[in-house]
Amino acid sequence: MQVMLTEEQSASLQRFFYETAQQAIAEAKHNAGVDKRFLRKGECAEWLGISRNSLNKLEREGMKSIVIDGITFFDREEVTKYLLSKQK
Repeated sequence: MQVMLTEEQSASLQRFFYETAQQAIAEAKHNAGVDKRFLRKGECAEWLGISRNSLNKLEREGMKSIVIDGITFFDREEVTKYLLSKQK
């Protein structure tokens, strides 16, 4: 079976698929926490693919963190800057 669409219908269908994909991507990013600028310690360690102990070591060596009411946060941008500063 073949369906024939006008150019207008084809363009409309393409827009629909594009918008649906964009929404799904945005939702997936949100659910995965990728759109978060500030990460808790466990989230940051997972994002970097390292253990919490390794993250603690980086923090002791000078990687910036934010502590509010005993909760440690890391700014993705600052973490990236710190890691890039260690690049050889």
